[in-house]
Parts: sequence; C-alpha cells; structure tokens
Amino acid sequence: LRQRAESQAPYQGLPWMTQEQLLNVPGLQVVLVETEVRDLLNAAEACIAARKHVHLDKPAGESLPQYQRILESAGKQQLMVQMGYMYRYNPAVLLLRQFLRDGWLGDVFEVHTVMSKVVPAGSRKQLAEYPGGILFELGCHILDLAIDVLGAPTSVTPYTQTTAGHDDTLQDNM
Repeated sequence: LRQRAESQAPYQGLPWMTQEQLLNVPGLQVVLVETEVRDLLNAAEACIAARKHVHLDKPAGESLPQYQRILESAGKQQLMVQMGYMYRYNPAVLLLRQFLRDGWLGDVFEVHTVMSKVVPAGSRKQLAEYPGGILFELGCHILDLAIDVLGAPTSVTPYTQTTAGHDDTLQDNM
C-alpha cells in the first residue's frame, strides 16, 4: 500500500511513520483505519488499546469475534468506533429518512436494491478469497441502508452465483 500511495501526488512528501509512532503522537484522539481487509481489525484493535477513537473502513475485517472484542473494549473505555459507510450520510439517504419519519412512504415492508461495479481481474481474485464474494465488499452498504429502513432481519438466505465468462470463483451475482 505504501509504495502505491507514495506514487500518487496527494501523498508525495508526507512523513511516514510506524503504527507505534502514529499512536504516540501527542494530542491524537482519532485514527482513520483504512488498509487491506486482512489488516483492518488488528490495526483497529491497536488503536483502541492505545485509547484512540476509530473510524474503521468497511468491511469490518474477517473475524466477527475480533470485531466484537474491539467494540466491547471501546465501550469499556468510552471510545467510539465508527464504520465508514459512504451512503449513511448521503443527502438522498438523509431525505429518505425524513420521508420515513414523516410517514410519506407508508409502511415500508420490502426493498429491492442493486449495487455493482466493474472489478478488474486482479481485484476479482482478491475478493474471491472472502465468503460472500462481492457482497463482502459492496453489500454492507445496501445492508446498512436496508436495516435502517426495515430493521434487523430474522433470517438471511443467500443466493450467490459467478458471472459466466470470468476465469475465477468470485461470487458476483451479475
């Protein structure tokens, strides 16, 4: 990641530091954790252990037990953990919430959604490592909104498929 970042204009000339150096910056209160999925929870856990609030990129890593441990530890220390869902505060979503509160949409009992993107071959192979395929990366945005509108589901049944014509195992439901 660092090599890729260093080659981009916004990051050129920035001082680089270790995780330990970052977590010991005087006055630092919050850390934005955005890294490879496999490293997200370990980085977030280190931040919480250092008594820092955390903004954690989605998805919340690979381990629900570790994520729950992070939330529990943060709660005990009165620290915040915020997930980085890009649509949660989107003006259209805020307007939707207002419409729901004001009763303009009646009794909402189901939603139909689509979210997709073109995924290059290299990224397809990386995403195929995760259960749920593309749902692991993109589905959390849809689920966040759907749960906000409908409440938590009582059960979930996945129907996954892989696009014909791709030489990989990514479940992309396209």
